[in-house]
Amino acid sequence: GYHDVFNVGTGAEVSIREMVNIIRMYGGVEPQVEYLRFYPQFYIMYTQADTEKAEEVLGWRAWHRPEDVVRGLVDYYATRMDAIAEWSPEPPTPLKR
Repeated sequence: GYHDVFNVGTGAEVSIREMVNIIRMYGGVEPQVEYLRFYPQFYIMYTQADTEKAEEVLGWRAWHRPEDVVRGLVDYYATRMDAIAEWSPEPPTPLKR
């Protein structure tokens, strides 16, 4: 069969700090952030998926913002904490909604 790889994302630039803040806001947890020494040649300032190929080949376009995705994941998993606890090696962290 035919196989190919497609990037999936919003196509919008999002910094790592912005994603941490989104998780903080909608996840109800305080992420443990550790700032390390800055090495410009290795540092990723922003992340942005190039979704042009997915749009051209599949006709796919994102319509959700990162905030919407994180909020949806929190809501999804918050309703399934008992099931997660059954197969998780550690107790799940409660999510505040």
